[in-house]
Order: sequence, then C-alpha cells, then structure tokens
Amino acid sequence: MIPSLTWIDHDERERDRMRRILALFRERDTRDELGLGAVRDSIADHLFPGTSTIQTRLRYMLIIPWVYRWLEDRHVPSREIATRARELEVRLIDVLAASGNPEGVIGIEAREGLKRLPSSTYWSGLKAWGICLFNGSQDAYHQALGAVYRARSAARRKTAEGDLLDLGLSATWRNLPTPPNGFPESLDLRVTLEEADFLIDRIVSSFPDSLLAFLAIRRAFEEVDYPWQHPLVPRLPQSLRDLLLHGQRFSNLMFGAVVLYNIMLAEAAERDDLVADHRSTLERWAGEIDRAELAVWPLTSLWNMTQHPQHKITPRTVRFVSDWLRLVLADTANLADNKEARTLVRVRELALKGPRARLANPVALSQWSGSAGLIRLDFRWRIVRGYLRDLRNAA
Repeated sequence: MIPSLTWIDHDERERDRMRRILALFRERDTRDELGLGAVRDSIADHLFPGTSTIQTRLRYMLIIPWVYRWLEDRHVPSREIATRARELEVRLIDVLAASGNPEGVIGIEAREGLKRLPSSTYWSGLKAWGICLFNGSQDAYHQALGAVYRARSAARRKTAEGDLLDLGLSATWRNLPTPPNGFPESLDLRVTLEEADFLIDRIVSSFPDSLLAFLAIRRAFEEVDYPWQHPLVPRLPQSLRDLLLHGQRFSNLMFGAVVLYNIMLAEAAERDDLVADHRSTLERWAGEIDRAELAVWPLTSLWNMTQHPQHKITPRTVRFVSDWLRLVLADTANLADNKEARTLVRVRELALKGPRARLANPVALSQWSGSAGLIRLDFRWRIVRGYLRDLRNAA
C-alpha cells in the first residue's frame, strides 16, 4: 500500500495551514528526524516571522506582487490566472538568470519543469508582512479575482477618484514601489533604496518586536553562522536576548541527540566508517557543551516563550527534551554508549514514524543517506542573513 496523508477540508484557514505543513516535507534543511520541528519553527517564527527556509532573495517579496498586479491590470480572469501566473513566473527565471545577478534565482535549474513556484514559496510571508492584503490562500485569491474586478468596477462608478485603498475585497496588494522600467522583460534581484525602505516598513509595522525588525531597520548584515553570534545581540531588548539564548541552548543541546541517532543508524547499517565519523562528531560536541550553563537553564521558560498559534509543542516533545537534558547533565562523555540515551532516541523515532522508523525497518534504513538531519538549528538565520545583505546593498 502506498502511504498517504489526508485531512478533512473544513475551511480556507485549515487548507492554508495544511499546505504549510506539507511544504515542510519538501523544504531543504527542515528534516525533523526526532520531532523537534515544532520547537524549531516556533522559535524561528518569533524571531523571523514571514520567513521560510526555501525562500532565497528578498526582492521576491516585491516580484510576486508585481507579477500579480501586472496580470490584474490586464484583467486576467480567475479561470486563467493560475496558468498565466505560472507562465510569467517561469519566464522570469530566464530574465533573472541573465541579469548578471543570478544568485538565489528560484528554478534556475528546473526552468519550465519547476514544480513549486516562487509565488507559492513567498505567499505566507507576503501575507504576514501585510504586502498581500487578500485574506486567503493563493488558490482562493485566484478564484476570487472575478469578484475583485467586479468590486473595483462598482467602486469606480461611485467615485471619480477611483480610490481602491479602503475597498476591502478589491484591495489585493498594498501600495507597492514601482516595478523597474521594462518589467517583466527587465528585472534582477537587487533591491533599490525605495524598495528597502518599503520592506523595512512592512516588517517593522507587522512585527515591531521581532529580531527581524530590529536588524532590518539597522540593515545590520553580519557574516556569522548563527543569530546569537551577531554583534548587536547585547543591544537587543531583554525579551529578544532571552529568546535567542533559549534558541542557542536548544540548538546546542539537541544536536547531540541527532548525532547519537546517526551513530545508531550507522551501526544498524554496518557502516563502520560512518560510525567512526559520527562518534567523533559526538565527542567534539561533548567537549563543547556547557553543562554548567545547561544545569541552570529553566526549561519552563523555554516552553512559555515558544508558544505559537501555528505550532503545537506536545507533552511528548517536552518530555523528550527534558529527558535528554537530564542524561546530558548526568554524563556527557559517555552518551554514545549510554543505554538509556539510546533507548530514548529509539523510542522517540518509533513514536514519530511508526513502521517507517529507520531503526526498526531495514527498508527505511536502506534509504538513509549517511547523515539524517545532522545540522545545528539556526532558526532560518541563513535566509535572514541573506535578506540583511540585500538591504545593506540596496542602491
């Protein structure tokens, strides 16, 4: 039997939520082998709302609205909008690739075979930042365009000015910076000063207390690997410093559990070379972990600060993290062979994946690449760092 995932289609909000969940299975660097994704994504959404690990360059936050405004201006009907938008987005791949600034062009390899379009990748962010004013999913927007056009026509008949800013349904996009001359045949991914000001205003207006807003308004790009390494951290409000510290500790702590999981997979696969590599990684991690700091870490504060309406952190996840912390504090140096630690990881994977658990299913194990989720959590910092670079380089 081919495994499948289904849900009851209650309403538009639930459909949008399920699309985001399903998208995570296709995102790079979102592998959630031990069920830590809800904590990871909650922290990321508090720090950097509207972002996603499959976003690339900041100017897409304007390119997508420009695409749809261009199509709206030509009154493309609902029955054609999805097809016409796809054609235009695919056409823009060639335009952007030839612009002399191709880094981050989505679909540069797949071209017309691209399955997930930039508009799909950025839709949630556009809504979160208040750039997209339509209250619904991308599909719902496509379906509603006929009603949008009719509402606009009715409004124009009632006012000589034709002001659409306060007309509810007919306002689909915020008043945007003007697209470059020649759009859509002329375009690159460099952000202009006017565009940077607009995007910063959107971020700060939508999420004034976020780390994203704090850094964006200062155009504070720094080539560091993790947000807690940023030199402006000491100047952050206390609440952001606290959240970053929780994120740093969580990332450092749970990386050890993921490494142990890979050791166990390597042993099950009888890959002695990988066993040695992963054991060496765990030894380095054990030498770097600050047990004294973790010993005074109030996990209850972590759970309080990471509550988020879009992410449910289950009691099982809380227990798993608490049990792993207890084992780390008891004996970090010997975790690779600690029976309780191994049982904890094995039971956790089985509870999450059932019969597809690699440690229990030889077929699933055979599909292991040799490194499962073996990356320290940075809470989308790689993407945000690129956005800050684009803001700093705006001209």
